[in-house]
Amino acid sequence: MKKVIGLVLLAALYYAHGYYVFGENHLNAWFARSNEAVINGKENACDDFSHDVQFNITQKTSEGDTLMEGGYSKLCDLTRSAAEGAMGFAQLKSPGPSGANMNTYTRVISTELSEFPWLQATVKAHQTTRITMGRNPPVIDEGDFTLLVERTYQGLKIKRLTGTSEMRIIEDEIAAPAEEAPEAAPKKK
Repeated sequence: MKKVIGLVLLAALYYAHGYYVFGENHLNAWFARSNEAVINGKENACDDFSHDVQFNITQKTSEGDTLMEGGYSKLCDLTRSAAEGAMGFAQLKSPGPSGANMNTYTRVISTELSEFPWLQATVKAHQTTRITMGRNPPVIDEGDFTLLVERTYQGLKIKRLTGTSEMRIIEDEIAAPAEEAPEAAPKKK
C-alpha cells in the first residue's frame, strides 16, 4: 500500500513540476533571467539553448528583410554580437553621462504542452527591446516568436526558435536630458 501511495505521490509531483515549469509566470521569469544574461554579456548567455537548437528569424528594418538561420554556434554568436552591437552603437551615438540603455522584455502569449510525459512545450512569446541613447530617438525592436522549449536535468532549454522581428526608430519620441543630482544640503553641526 505504501508503494502505491508513493507512486501516486511521485506522479502527482511530476505532473505539478511540469505544470509549474511551463507555467506563464515561471516562463516569464526564465525569459527575464535569460535576457539579463544576454544584455549584460554574461558567460552563461547561451546556456538556455539546447546544443541541437535550430533557429529561423526574419529581421525587418527600413533597409529590408534579413533571414537568419542555423544552429547553436550561429545563434550563440548572433545573440552575443547583437547585444554588443546594439550597446556599442548606442554608446557611439550618445557618449557621456546620459549614455545608453537597453531593456528587453519578453511576454509569454501562450503555452502548449507536449503529450505525456510533458518534457516539451511550444511557447509563443512577444519580445520588445528598447534602446535609448541620451537625447536621440529610441530604437525599438519588437518580435513575435515560437519556441520549442524542453525540460532537462539542467533546466529549460530552447530546442527550436522561429519568428519575425521589426526594428524601427521612434522619431517623435525624444528622451529628456538626464537630470543632475541635487547637491547635498550642508549638515548641521
